[in-house]
Amino acid sequence: MKKKEYTSGVTAAGLDEIRLGLMRMRKLLRFLGDPQNELKIVHVAGTNGKGTVIAFLKSALCKDPMRKVGVFTTPAVFDPCEVLCINNKNITPKRLQALTAEVDAVCGKHFPKEDAPSPFERLTAKAFLYFAREKVDIVLLETGLGGDLDATNAYDGASQLCAVLTSVGEDHMDFLGDTTAQIAAHKAGIFREKHPVILGTNIPQDAKKVVTKMAREKHCPIETSEKYCDTITGMPLSMEGGAAVDNAACAYACLQKLKKLGYEVTEEEIRLGFAETLLPGRFETFAIDGRNDRVVILDGAHNLPAAKSWAENINSSRKDYKKIVVCGMLKDKDHLAVLRQIASVHPDVVYFGATRGKRGLSAVTLAREFGLFPEAGGCEIRRFCGVRQAFSEAMKRCETLQGKVLVAALGSFTFIGSLRKEIRKKNDDR
Repeated sequence: MKKKEYTSGVTAAGLDEIRLGLMRMRKLLRFLGDPQNELKIVHVAGTNGKGTVIAFLKSALCKDPMRKVGVFTTPAVFDPCEVLCINNKNITPKRLQALTAEVDAVCGKHFPKEDAPSPFERLTAKAFLYFAREKVDIVLLETGLGGDLDATNAYDGASQLCAVLTSVGEDHMDFLGDTTAQIAAHKAGIFREKHPVILGTNIPQDAKKVVTKMAREKHCPIETSEKYCDTITGMPLSMEGGAAVDNAACAYACLQKLKKLGYEVTEEEIRLGFAETLLPGRFETFAIDGRNDRVVILDGAHNLPAAKSWAENINSSRKDYKKIVVCGMLKDKDHLAVLRQIASVHPDVVYFGATRGKRGLSAVTLAREFGLFPEAGGCEIRRFCGVRQAFSEAMKRCETLQGKVLVAALGSFTFIGSLRKEIRKKNDDR
């Protein structure tokens, strides 16, 4: 079996086919023995912050060496096997390949070709199978898209420990609705009758009304993470920016609920875990040659809330740097909102790279639309056939400039992995 076959649905490229609905997923799981109902799940939804909240949760929960923590997050950024992980160990390629063969065999036998489960549905089924067979104590489960009709939502209510809604913003509007209230209703579909709900800080008022109403209709105890922000501010965090504090507070609120459900996590374990939490590709900072005046920041920010947080962090922590921005985006994202945030940091140069595939967006389009923003006046704009080429040229440009220089790449997780390898190799070769 070729690598591209058993990793299908793992990377962002493998998630091009979005098919919402639970009928196929429930049928597939039934033929696999309903492994999802053997699990204890913390289900995490939200426009942004899902992966970061899960990273904080994992770090704290894994401080107990006897606890087995299963983690399912998508898409893979650096390694196809990273989407399925127990504690700090990714699934092996051999095990992932075996699960793929098993799930594909069931799909081929029980589904007509025209209604076969999508790559993401198959991947989610592999996750449930893997964690059930490994008898994990708790699963940290990230939704793929939305909530109510997402493949990850195909489990019985008794399996849920609590639901976490990190944030609500404008993303995937062609699937989830035209307003944040409509989007929130889909995401709140992961709430289960009488099970606790954690609400993050970045939920607009119209969305909060919707999710609060839905939680109360299901008699779910509601905990807001905002009350813990002061607690988090007093903790050492490896991650930078205000978004890190918000996401840590969300994780902290969830851990308080898990304590009441019998998962013993001490405050010291939380403190140590949070201090160690790093999430590659989320405002990840590299000092070139160990110099603080030569910095690279990689961030998968691809929608308004994420890009706004990126811009706020740049303006607060790197405002005295010369700024070279590298950007590539997918056509189903709100690229105008991201471009506006890029303009707000007043970059000296912006290098746009084309992204490939059915969802790819040309550098020509990005450059033309970026140039229409008044803040882009005086900014040098360049276009490239790909984001990797744009990044390489940006790094060369960085070496020619005097003073403090920042190279910041953003727009999609589809290319962050390859850029990260490039910058790490560059530092290792020095």
